[in-house]
Amino acid sequence: MIPTAFRKKRIALPYDHGAYALFLCPLAIGLLAGGQWHVACVYLVVASSAAFLMRQPLTVLAMIAGGRRNASDRPAALFWLVAYGAVAAAHVTGLVLRGFTYVLHLAVPGALVAGWHLLLVRRRAERRQMMLEVLASGVLALSAPAGMWVGSQRYDPLGWLLWVLVWAASATSIVHAYLRLEQRTRPVPPSIAKRLYDGRYGIAGATTHLVVVLVLGFAAVVSPWLGIAYAIQLADVLHGSLVPAFHRSPKSIGLHMLAVLILFTIAFAAAWAL
Repeated sequence: MIPTAFRKKRIALPYDHGAYALFLCPLAIGLLAGGQWHVACVYLVVASSAAFLMRQPLTVLAMIAGGRRNASDRPAALFWLVAYGAVAAAHVTGLVLRGFTYVLHLAVPGALVAGWHLLLVRRRAERRQMMLEVLASGVLALSAPAGMWVGSQRYDPLGWLLWVLVWAASATSIVHAYLRLEQRTRPVPPSIAKRLYDGRYGIAGATTHLVVVLVLGFAAVVSPWLGIAYAIQLADVLHGSLVPAFHRSPKSIGLHMLAVLILFTIAFAAAWAL
């Protein structure tokens, strides 16, 4: 039974809808690419989920250290940090006992990026750090090869390509989300040319990724149908660039990003299996 004093949702759970998508979608893709479901997959899902959730109480503690939150939130933050940490440790132990120690190496870059994030939080400098978010999405995308290796019960170098492909999609989503958030503040709609110019990074990224995947498909490195997933993302980026998000709430933009990533994940996983 969780004490009432610790039942604080903003301390226990991340409230950024996009973060859930950037975590869950790569994990789902990896597990589906692995092609099997067994007890080690459960250990991976629970351990990685607990590690993801640990970010929120850690962020609260960093805010308290930086004088941004009341120290009265510290007991609840420590409670959830210890709870998540214990769950993660127990399930990591299960992975180790079943011979998946090599998967744990993927946690190293995660710890480094998390440390950088917490330092910025303490210094009140974490907002609007797009490059940090892109790097963090790369860390979250490591769950794709982890899921693939654990699911298939073997190390496969193709997992690294899976990581790059998933990270590329996550990075494009973040860049496009920043554009959508910036569009909210404009007093009048810009010209079509200006809209395309403002969205140039997302459009260039999505187009490049689609072309690369089509080339890999032609070379029989990946399924030629994988291009459908990236075509979905390119279509969304083009639409979002041409139809600005005037007066839309950040929550609405985040939910849209979640929906597109889920659709991308379904198309990607289905194509990868062909």
